[in-house]
Amino acid sequence: EARADFERAVGKFPSFRRAWRNLGLVHAREGRYDDAIHAFTRMIELGGGDGYSYGLLGYAYGSKSDFQAAETAYRNALLLQPDSTEWRLGLTRCVFKQEKFEDAAALLEALVARFPDNADFWLLQAQAFLGLKKPLKAAENLEAIDLLGKSTVDSLSTLGDIYVSEQLPELAAHAYRRAIDRDPAQPAARPLRACELVAGLGALDAARQLAAHAKQACGASLQGPDRQRLARLEARLAM
Repeated sequence: EARADFERAVGKFPSFRRAWRNLGLVHAREGRYDDAIHAFTRMIELGGGDGYSYGLLGYAYGSKSDFQAAETAYRNALLLQPDSTEWRLGLTRCVFKQEKFEDAAALLEALVARFPDNADFWLLQAQAFLGLKKPLKAAENLEAIDLLGKSTVDSLSTLGDIYVSEQLPELAAHAYRRAIDRDPAQPAARPLRACELVAGLGALDAARQLAAHAKQACGASLQGPDRQRLARLEARLAM
């Protein structure tokens, strides 16, 4: 009903800026993003523009995968509402989609400082660091997530992979061990892969200990090919 009234208002008074703004709000809330974009841009052409409207304009553009336009709108929203977590996250998503990882890392720095207990922000920044080819910076974030007690099998496995790529087998084995303990019922293929990666670095003692831990923790899920794969790995390590 409000939409119909606002449409009649702008039909009679095409320069009615507040009506265009409210019409944009209604369209955005109802998921009509093309109409929302039209209403908000018309409002801006008439000299309007507040943080909330720019933020919803960014959301509308982002929903249409026009991330460059969405980035511009979100930056204007943040300029007017610098404390808005919602607009900062929207802008972060846009720069991620455009692979502007340096911008993403900088935006997330403020969110991590403001919400240090939010593991999602630490994880997003870790992904930005990986995009910037700064794996050890990403590892710091993933370790921080573990210290918060919010790590997952995926985050710990990624941490182990980073240490493997940096030729740090002892740290890799420790990360993979934590990944196994996080969910002993996980498919055995992932712990076995971890053991093979550590062994591939020549860290035989660490690989033996990790293989023994995987065998103990994941024994119930070691069936058929997985059991044979572990036996072959143990044989190679024994040789």
